[in-house]
Amino acid sequence: VKAYDPKAIDDMKNIYPRVQYCYNIYDAIKESDCIVSLTEWDSIKNIDFEHAAKLCRSKTIYDTRNLYDKSKLIIFGFKYLSVEHGQIFLVREIGE
Repeated sequence: VKAYDPKAIDDMKNIYPRVQYCYNIYDAIKESDCIVSLTEWDSIKNIDFEHAAKLCRSKTIYDTRNLYDKSKLIIFGFKYLSVEHGQIFLVREIGE
């Protein structure tokens, strides 16, 4: 597991020492199987998904904060899961 949080990395290292912490969002995304958004920091809200799509091993996003425009993510080939009103929704890539 790799994690990125611009505010909490140093504190979290003490609690979860076996996690690989990254100081750059794209280092965390590189070779990932799934991107999970858990916070609403600007660096997380403003991910360049065209660039991220080239870094991921598997283009899957689990958006727990409903931060992203799913139609934009689909264009870049991502599978998009979101939480809306306590329900999980999956939006598949174009052509599925």
